[in-house]
Amino acid sequence: DVIMQESRTALDDVVVTGFFTKNKQSFTGSVKTVSVEEIKAVSNTNLISALAMLTPGLKLVENNQAGSNPNHLPEIVIRGTSSLTTEADVNPNQPIIILDGIEITLRDLYDLDINEIERVDVLKDASATAIYGSKAANGVIVINTKKAQSGSASLSYSGSFSIGQRPRYGLYNQMNSRELMDFSREMYEDRVRYPSAILPIGYAGLVQKLTNKEITHEQLETEYNKMANNNTDWFDLLFRNSFNHKHNLSITGGSEKIASRASIGITEEKGEAKGNEGKTFTGSSNTVLQLIPNLRISLNLNGSYREMFGFAYGVSPFSYAYNTARTIPLRNEDGTLYYHEKWGGSSTAISGKSWYGYNILNEINNTGNENRSKMVSSSLDISWKILPYLEYQGLVSYTVSSSEVKSYATEYSNYITSLRGYEVGEVTANSKEEKMTQLPFGGLLVTENATTNTWSVRNSLVFNKLFKNVHSVTLQVGFEVSSNTAPGSRN
Repeated sequence: DVIMQESRTALDDVVVTGFFTKNKQSFTGSVKTVSVEEIKAVSNTNLISALAMLTPGLKLVENNQAGSNPNHLPEIVIRGTSSLTTEADVNPNQPIIILDGIEITLRDLYDLDINEIERVDVLKDASATAIYGSKAANGVIVINTKKAQSGSASLSYSGSFSIGQRPRYGLYNQMNSRELMDFSREMYEDRVRYPSAILPIGYAGLVQKLTNKEITHEQLETEYNKMANNNTDWFDLLFRNSFNHKHNLSITGGSEKIASRASIGITEEKGEAKGNEGKTFTGSSNTVLQLIPNLRISLNLNGSYREMFGFAYGVSPFSYAYNTARTIPLRNEDGTLYYHEKWGGSSTAISGKSWYGYNILNEINNTGNENRSKMVSSSLDISWKILPYLEYQGLVSYTVSSSEVKSYATEYSNYITSLRGYEVGEVTANSKEEKMTQLPFGGLLVTENATTNTWSVRNSLVFNKLFKNVHSVTLQVGFEVSSNTAPGSRN
């Protein structure tokens, strides 16, 4: 005979709210708890995407044109979207993000190394406002990182690599050069009018040259076939397969009274669009002191440095590749860059001029955006078990971060050419036309600098007692004082 024996296992099934830890069965709010093992099973590199896949109700609003641009951050929505508008670059639907009791930004969450995470709790309903106030109306994401563990020193390394496929014309329903030229000829022969003026590009340009007697019918047919067979692959010229890699090295160890943990990490991202790339360096340390059984002190120090390179002043490789005719070449037959017409501002120097030469590779080489940011954060976390059912919790934190953003466009860019009103060398020096332009020389450089100082002090008493093994009572009394200053400049 086989006799089954009962086995019971006590599970540490709790909810971490950022203020206190509570038994999940007695927590009345809607919460989803995700372990680091679950996150890694979904993604080793993208924490935000993993949370969206593992948390019902948490959605990401992506910008498809951004592709794998490491400078772009998706929008996170937990409790639906709001129709109210707010200041620029501020998402009114974004939830609060709490890291080890301290509120952080979406960029900080994006840069966080998954290997540093212990668990994530997502508070999804309005009950979060009872803890964090009205600012938690969009939900709260609470993240707890790994802490120092007692025992002999332990060294750990983790690394991950990811490759993304660049966009291709096969993914979109776009006409090739032959189809576009045939379509344009049919429209012209059927006398179909465009709703607005068009530039002399492709078949329209050939018809204009024929009308102006610049070419013959035979030359038109020759150029027609040449354009129809061109089929410039803009996605191949402007994009690559993205490649990202992350590395993390950590060490932990100590005694029951004093334990420490330190880690360093590096992330390098190369987006699908050539020229979109960045690096992030991170470091953290945690020291846990428990000199007496009822008192636990945790010291945390975190730092990061990030530099990103991207595009500026209307340069969007995806929009260009998706919307630009494949009849247009990137280069001339002699290897020089080919410039096609593009609408711009009305010239103040040359009457009637409102289009200028454009080459996407020239724009990428003569415009750009550089973003560098630094962050240092420190905190002191105290937990004192005054009585078995009464606990004091204190937290003091200070964070300083700075950012420097540079956006530039040289005099050879289409952006500056449109402001100037003529091409480089199109007018003579010291002429009447040159004196009539708003920017006769040079380009444009815009720098933005900001420094953010944030500090907070939190004190609370938590009463948590079970009466007669049936009735559970949890009370919390406390206060929090915080300050955030962000002076900046723009030149």
